[in-house]
Amino acid sequence: MPIDFSTSGLTSDVAVLSDGTIAVVWSAGFGTGAFSNSQSIYVQRFSADGAALSTPILVSNQFEAGLPEVMPTANGGFMISSRIADFDGVEDR
Repeated sequence: MPIDFSTSGLTSDVAVLSDGTIAVVWSAGFGTGAFSNSQSIYVQRFSADGAALSTPILVSNQFEAGLPEVMPTANGGFMISSRIADFDGVEDR
């Protein structure tokens, strides 16, 4: 299952969906650490045998987004969450 981390992939998460397909989410951007100044979050779906079912899809380019997570939903889809760094700590989105 090839994922293109050439855009400085920092963190990632994987979920197996009810139909056996796989959703992979990752953050990419500039800077260092789990939170950097310019982050983008991508998701890509794969078949159970690892074949790409889509190209990477830009989910968010929120300033200082990071630590993405992907969770399967009851209807066979998926939900993505991330965290936003702010001046008082970390805020879930």
